Amino acid sequence: MLPQIVASSTGQLNPSTGETEGCFTVYLCQWRGQPPVRRRYSEFELLRAHLLRTHPFAIVPPIPEKEAAATPAAAKGTMGGLPWSSLLGRPNPHQVQYRLRMLESFLCHAVQSFPADVGLEAFLTGGLDWVR
Repeated sequence: MLPQIVASSTGQLNPSTGETEGCFTVYLCQWRGQPPVRRRYSEFELLRAHLLRTHPFAIVPPIPEKEAAATPAAAKGTMGGLPWSSLLGRPNPHQVQYRLRMLESFLCHAVQSFPADVGLEAFLTGGLDWVR
C-alpha cells in the first residue's frame, strides 16, 4: 500500500487583526491503515537526508523547495516577483498543493525503493526516534 498525504494549514488567529500568526503547513501522512501522522516540511528534509545517508548508492528523488522561486513581476498577484500571499505571511494554496503532490510522489518512491528502511517506516507510522 502506498502512502497518502493530506495537507492542512495551522496557526493562531489574532482576533484584533484577523490575521493568522505563526501559520505553517502540516502534512498528514497515512500508511498501511495506521492513524495519520503529522509531519512538517522540515521532517521531510530530515527523511531525505536519512535516506541519502543510509543508501548512498541509491537514487533518492529530490523534494520540492520549501519556498517557491520568485516569479516574473508581470505575473498576476505578485509584487516584485513574490506572491502576495508570501508577502502577507500566508501559504500560497497552489504552492501548498504542488508541494503536497511532490512530497507524496517522493514518499511513494521511497516506500517502493526502500521497503525495509526502519527510519522510513518510523516516519510513516509515528515512531518517536525515526530520525536516528
